[in-house]
Amino acid sequence: LSSGFSQELLATFFSLTRIVGMECPGRQSIFSSFKLKRQINDDQEPGYIKFQTVRAIPKYHKIDIAVQTNKFVGKLHTFYRPKPIKQEGSEEIKVLVDSTCYSDQVALIVGGSRGLGEMTAKIISAGGGQSIITYYQGESDAKNLCKEITNSGGKCSAQFFDVQLPSKLFTFLNREKIRPTHIYYFATGKIFQPRERLFEIDQFQTFSNLYLKSFFELYSKYRALWPIQHVNIFYPSSVLAGAQTKFIEYSLLKVAGEGLCKHLQENDKNLSIHVERLPGAS
Repeated sequence: LSSGFSQELLATFFSLTRIVGMECPGRQSIFSSFKLKRQINDDQEPGYIKFQTVRAIPKYHKIDIAVQTNKFVGKLHTFYRPKPIKQEGSEEIKVLVDSTCYSDQVALIVGGSRGLGEMTAKIISAGGGQSIITYYQGESDAKNLCKEITNSGGKCSAQFFDVQLPSKLFTFLNREKIRPTHIYYFATGKIFQPRERLFEIDQFQTFSNLYLKSFFELYSKYRALWPIQHVNIFYPSSVLAGAQTKFIEYSLLKVAGEGLCKHLQENDKNLSIHVERLPGAS
């Protein structure tokens, strides 16, 4: 970098990272992109950067920041990560759930270490059922959740799972003689991503793999092991499915996912799929 840029410009680059990481948004921020252009500002003292927020979009956790030095002006595009929402604890959930209402469930909860999957595991375990939660990146979250549930008298185990490689998960289930009666498919990706075009084909492909291909492969592996076992599947859709939204890739694939569920239901008499259009993040 030093061979291609002036020292002043290079220092400006690094100073921008300090603004984002230490000042605004600060900790837990994402420096998405920036644009600078040369502009002489005689009233600006050399060696300093002025910055101010020019736009904030709380729904997407997005903050745009204007910057100015004595030779440059520009804009930074940043995001902040809100603190994880602390869910109710297992002991609190036990008070609200009949201790035997889910005693017949062996629940495979895909994406069960956080969010809706976490709450599902707590509720089923509180109702006397067995939860097998899967995780991809949140290993510590998954293990802490299992410890919390088992300490409160519930049954829970955690297993690494890459939705694009379902064979390993079913090898584990078969080896441990675990036959799920219910599957909760909470696998998801980053929905609200920066976009440069009206239709982002890479995002569409990612969502297609997640909500169609991987889901169908999971179902297929289950049927290969247990061809006549009755299984209940919860497939969360979204109020954005089929809606007029700039996140068209997500909208289209959620509609396609609903269609796939209907097709499977019509062709498998031992399958019950419940599809629910859940509200989006606010």
